[in-house]
Amino acid sequence: FAPIKADFLKSANKTPIHIIGKSFGGIVASHWLSENRCDEDIDLSIMGYVPGEGNVLAEALRGRLRTVIQGEYDKYASPIQVRAELSAHQIDADIIEITNAIVKVFFVSIFFIIL
Repeated sequence: FAPIKADFLKSANKTPIHIIGKSFGGIVASHWLSENRCDEDIDLSIMGYVPGEGNVLAEALRGRLRTVIQGEYDKYASPIQVRAELSAHQIDADIIEITNAIVKVFFVSIFFIIL
């Protein structure tokens, strides 16, 4: 994933890119954004945000993170904890709380959607 460059993803169309990462996919996407600083039109949404050292690099998400979908009882962080971490890094993103739920999928995935 790391060698993928924004110019390749955008190709000749110069269309915006929205990355959707589920759990580990959000971690990988944040690390990629951190290592590939660019002015490209790349946004991110995360389903199941995993905060803390070695996980999502919140500082890499400033100006890029649009939405977080977080289960009320997620084992890594509640929506309140996610909101606090994002706030500490001056990140303004929509946080959608799924009440009485753990956002869980049996596989980890990263999707690129060309909008």
